[in-house]
Amino acid sequence: MLRRIPTAVRVANWTRSLATVSNSGGDTVQKTSKFDIVIAGGGMVGSAMACSIGYNPIFGEYKIALLEPNPVKTMAIQADFSNRVSAIIPGSINVLDDIGVWPYISELRAKLFQSMQVWDAASDHSFLLLDSKFTDEKMGYVVENDVIMLALMKRLKLLDSNVEILHCKVDDISLQISNGDIGNVSIKLDNDDLIETRLLIGADGPQSSIRTAANIKHISLPYNQLAIVATLQLENQNENVVAWQRFLPDGPIALLPLSNSRSSLVWTTNPKHGKMLLEMSNEEFIDSVNNAFVNNDHVIPNINRISSTINRGLNSIPSGNFKEAPQSPPTVAGIDNNSRGGFPLSLGHATNYVMNRLALIGDAAHRVHPLAGQGVNLGFKDVEVLSKVLAEAVTEGNDIGALPHLLKYESTRQLQVLPIMATIDNLNRLFSNKNASLALARGIGFQFLNYLTPLKVICHVIPLY
Repeated sequence: MLRRIPTAVRVANWTRSLATVSNSGGDTVQKTSKFDIVIAGGGMVGSAMACSIGYNPIFGEYKIALLEPNPVKTMAIQADFSNRVSAIIPGSINVLDDIGVWPYISELRAKLFQSMQVWDAASDHSFLLLDSKFTDEKMGYVVENDVIMLALMKRLKLLDSNVEILHCKVDDISLQISNGDIGNVSIKLDNDDLIETRLLIGADGPQSSIRTAANIKHISLPYNQLAIVATLQLENQNENVVAWQRFLPDGPIALLPLSNSRSSLVWTTNPKHGKMLLEMSNEEFIDSVNNAFVNNDHVIPNINRISSTINRGLNSIPSGNFKEAPQSPPTVAGIDNNSRGGFPLSLGHATNYVMNRLALIGDAAHRVHPLAGQGVNLGFKDVEVLSKVLAEAVTEGNDIGALPHLLKYESTRQLQVLPIMATIDNLNRLFSNKNASLALARGIGFQFLNYLTPLKVICHVIPLY
């Protein structure tokens, strides 16, 4: 646990600074180590950050520490698919490729998806088809989080010379001040060792203890939704290159391809229904999933008629692009043992991403709803931007932990992240309800987006920023 006292260091007016945290009880420090950069959190984003700066020759003389309290997992791919996956978009593939991680992922296990079909349960005629043929970009790959971590660990093993992985937790942090100048960050670990660094990067997730210790305000809004995940076996083994998503009144249900015979389920629903899904037998659960993709229980007759009329009008336009018909999702035949799980959803955002000698990345800075699959992709973009900013500081001979250049990272990312967060949040609220007027509006929106190829291209490209 971090122990925080209410005093704050004030370096100058309007200057951000870390909260002062004191070691209590006269603890005896066993060892002191100094690092140029310390990354707290060895998940996908934190490990990618370590690779990004560790492999950049500009940081060749820098000593870097990656703090990860969990023990090292097996360095071999597992036979069974994991139930936690990420849809990795082209922008993130470029980041992972630049740091030498994507080739490892490709060798391990990654499934290309070439198109997406999204439709609304309120109408049979409200759907959107997105396909890689609309652009030169690939749609993306579905990759298990464990596979991404395995690839990152394989890459990090080659960085022993300047990246040290410490399996411990942060206990206390404090900012040293000498003659009014900002000194290093002191970090007391849970084994009583003390380390010092010129820059602390918080990559320790949505419940970030680094963010809390730094007194950075955090906006958190629970969605009152539960995400149910599972690895499902498909009835027909084919290419399986389509990502499917249907918007139900309580939240979207999605099937993401893992292989020709397996898909990953992410079903967002209300907590009561989610608890029922977790307690069902495998047979009941499979029936519920298949039913959720095809049943007409939520169709609103008046909206269905209006949507049908609009469809006929769009199809009558000679130059129209509305000839594509929706496909049927694959039938689920089974579920992998012990693959069912659930976790609550919430929106989270730190009011500041940086302070003197501190930067937040990934879920420590921002957390979004999974309906658009942008969570870890936003984190990988943080890695790219912060690495660039730090490299510029080193090249220009500036202090790597000073606030002025860290603010460049914050302003760049907040300008990019906030509109995406707002869009995803509004989409979830727009679709996760039973309001007939909203159902009509979103249905018409789907139809016109599906009709106009240029708009479909925009829908495809925007998430790839």
